[in-house]
Amino acid sequence: MTLQKKTFILIILAFAGRGALLYAASQIIVLGSFAEQENHDTRQNVQRVQSALADNLDALEGTTRDWSVWDDTYAYVQDKNESYFTSNLAGNIPMTTNRLNLMLFVDVEGNTVFEKSLDYRNGKELPIPPSLRKHIYPGSPLLSHANPESSIKGILPLSEAPMLIASEPIIPSAGDGLIRGTLIFGRWLDTDEIQHLSRTTLLGLTLQAVDDPQMPADLKTMLPSLLPDTIQVQTIDSKSIAGYTMLDDVYGKPTFILKADMPRDVYARGQDTVSFYMLALLGIGIVFVLLIMFILQKLVLSRLARLNSDVSSIAASGDVSARVPMSGSDELSHLAGSMNSMLEALQRSHEELKEGEARYRAVVEQTSEAILLVDTETRRLLQTNAAAETLLGYGPNELQDLTLGDIVADGETPATHTTGRLRQASERRYIRKDGSLVHVEVSDSHITYGGRDVLCVVARDVTDRKRADTLLQELAMRDGLTGLYNRREMQRLLKRAAEQYERYKVGSALILLDVDYFKTVNDTYGHQIGDDVLRWISRLITELVRPEDKVARYGGEELAIILPDTDTQTAFEIAERIRQTLEAQPFEFMQRLDLSQDSDLEGARERKVLIPLTVSLGVAGLPEDAHTEEGLLEAADQALYEAKRAGRNRTLVYNETQMRMELSRARW
Repeated sequence: MTLQKKTFILIILAFAGRGALLYAASQIIVLGSFAEQENHDTRQNVQRVQSALADNLDALEGTTRDWSVWDDTYAYVQDKNESYFTSNLAGNIPMTTNRLNLMLFVDVEGNTVFEKSLDYRNGKELPIPPSLRKHIYPGSPLLSHANPESSIKGILPLSEAPMLIASEPIIPSAGDGLIRGTLIFGRWLDTDEIQHLSRTTLLGLTLQAVDDPQMPADLKTMLPSLLPDTIQVQTIDSKSIAGYTMLDDVYGKPTFILKADMPRDVYARGQDTVSFYMLALLGIGIVFVLLIMFILQKLVLSRLARLNSDVSSIAASGDVSARVPMSGSDELSHLAGSMNSMLEALQRSHEELKEGEARYRAVVEQTSEAILLVDTETRRLLQTNAAAETLLGYGPNELQDLTLGDIVADGETPATHTTGRLRQASERRYIRKDGSLVHVEVSDSHITYGGRDVLCVVARDVTDRKRADTLLQELAMRDGLTGLYNRREMQRLLKRAAEQYERYKVGSALILLDVDYFKTVNDTYGHQIGDDVLRWISRLITELVRPEDKVARYGGEELAIILPDTDTQTAFEIAERIRQTLEAQPFEFMQRLDLSQDSDLEGARERKVLIPLTVSLGVAGLPEDAHTEEGLLEAADQALYEAKRAGRNRTLVYNETQMRMELSRARW
């Protein structure tokens, strides 16, 4: 078949295909965009309903908060005074004004002080819903308020109907103080409330419990795909579309499906637009195809066929040394010349690539750093050098059976990057053949290898450096004599304790300990014995305190004990246990004798010496005595000073309220 006949057939097919393309384009592009806009509008409408529902909850929470943070309510829960009841609870106006169906006052012991259920639409009082009782008991989530700022709001699933609920702690008007109880306001999320919400949002709304056996078919279909914080859209028919979302109850459990219906006005406009679009494109396409057929036939087609034949021949043979013959000075001739230039460049590139691969293999095999080439899709190790085999303990070619996930610990894998860009070095842990771990510093980048994109990983063993860094960090925070935390680390721990209180209201205590008459020990027995005494006391105290307590050398013969989440009474008991243990257990050592100066100990070379030791201790607490690390240290230091001034061998607790020091031990 001649090229002219083929061209004619192709043009006819192109013309027929043009119609199909126009139809597909109109359906996919135009109607698709309208459908996308329709989905977007539906999602926005569902979000608007969610916002309206959230606004209702916020308003209910605000009303509840106004009543709960009120001195009169605070007093009423305590003494149940009649004047508060008469002024605020006797009538229906407060509940009708605030659209409330439920008011519930509960004291801190879980006892109901006042309860009222009302249909605020007609003013008719109703009994408290029986299913509500199982949510109101001592320690229930609705009554559990950890602090005055605590607030609980959401949808409470009841057997009668869902209820919008808000629970607030009853505290004084100042906004702080002890919590005296819980105030709960509620509003039924029933059919009337849903209709009110529908009128507000101008949408058809449906609220359905997920465990309702009478759930409509479309909701059952959507239920498996509804995840928290997601919105799903489903076309009901040619005239309506619906959006669905999952709503959590007050306990955070997905409990309700919210459905919003809306008409498909946007899609109808899209269909009208498509009809016009298709007719216009069809007419333009016919004219365009006829014109192209004429130009191709007269000017390009025959020569292009020859050019295509020559290029196809070169491509089939793979011979980049071949050239495309073409004479003339028009665009096709220039195209043939460009192809020949490209073939020449490709030929040079092949030669350079072979040379580059040879140099690469030589460098990779001789370098001391481990190099691994990884397939970017399968993560399989394609090639490794001898340094990588030595680093990981494998023999020649054994690594080629593994993937990158087999040698990288904890599931860590290098991230993928733009081809050719070198990734900044990071540390990893590699698994050796014997199962041991080795710390490595890794850099990786994408390169072209064997005609495909691969990941080149360069790894350097830094295990010894990691061990040295860890040891240096440990030494930097330890006292060289006792092995306890040093003064700088103690100050950091105190600062962290203050931050814990500031952020989480978790208190701490501090004990400062001073060895009594330590200078006498040094002067009598020498500084070596004095150092041994400090080390012995440090070990003994470390055994006496709790695992979570931190012991530090504050300076000289002074030690500090930081007790997290501890009050001053517990800290005092621990301090007394330390003091009594040291008082009952003297320090013992063997003293070497100079026999020439002591004839009474003839034949003896050393003797046992017992040094009775006592300590003075000062105790202070956070926040009882201070609110900052500096204040806590100053209070404990003042307590220690008073203990030493009062005669030593005692424990004193700093009392911030009386602004004085009380002696906790009556006598020496």
